[in-house]
Amino acid sequence: MITTPVELDVSPGGISPVIHVSQYDTGSRTLIFHLIASAGDLILPGGVKAEIRGTKPDGNGFSYDCLINGKTVEADVTEQMTAAAGKAVCEIVLYTGTPAREDQDASDDFMQLCTANFILFVERAALDKDTLKSGSEIRQLITVLDRTNELLAAAETMDEAQEAIRQMTESTRFDMQQLAQQIDQNAQDLAEQSAASARSSAQSAQAAEHTLEIVEAKGQQLSQLAITSDTIAREALQKATNVENESAEVTNYLE
Repeated sequence: MITTPVELDVSPGGISPVIHVSQYDTGSRTLIFHLIASAGDLILPGGVKAEIRGTKPDGNGFSYDCLINGKTVEADVTEQMTAAAGKAVCEIVLYTGTPAREDQDASDDFMQLCTANFILFVERAALDKDTLKSGSEIRQLITVLDRTNELLAAAETMDEAQEAIRQMTESTRFDMQQLAQQIDQNAQDLAEQSAASARSSAQSAQAAEHTLEIVEAKGQQLSQLAITSDTIAREALQKATNVENESAEVTNYLE
């Protein structure tokens, strides 16, 4: 912050000091006015207030409240004060009460005590703001700056897209895990079913083998029975033959 001290005479007829500032300066300079009275004593009442007023070279005016401490007034240079190049006729106004505004009248106790004039000489800037409309490199920079919101919105959109991709990736990973678990479960179920079928097949084979053994045993029994029956039949036939022969012999003997 640059401070510019100025001795300002509140007595009429004095020479107005000239204060040089640069066009478009704002918030970088504070004017410090030390109030004097060349034609008498400057005695300020309690509750005095200060205001800076001026008319710019383009005919537009400005007015701002100032800080006052004793006989010292501080006024910050604003953007509107330096908007137009050339001489701006300005004054420091000391008053009590409340001055009239656009939306209200002056208070009953308002009183303007004195004014002190000065010239605010606004030196033309080497680069006027209107030149920013041209196609120079400065315009390109301004274009980049003007696109800040667009770039931020694009970055936000990219963040949202990345978040959506992350969520999709997590969802896909979860689905893959579920699918892998389902495949493992199906494989286990199939293995158990195959093992059960194998056990059932083994049991069926054992039962068939046992049945075959029973059939073979029965066959052997039937074969043995057939042999026994055949033996008995031969013996019976032999006995019948013997009886027949004996009967023939008896018949022959009787005759």
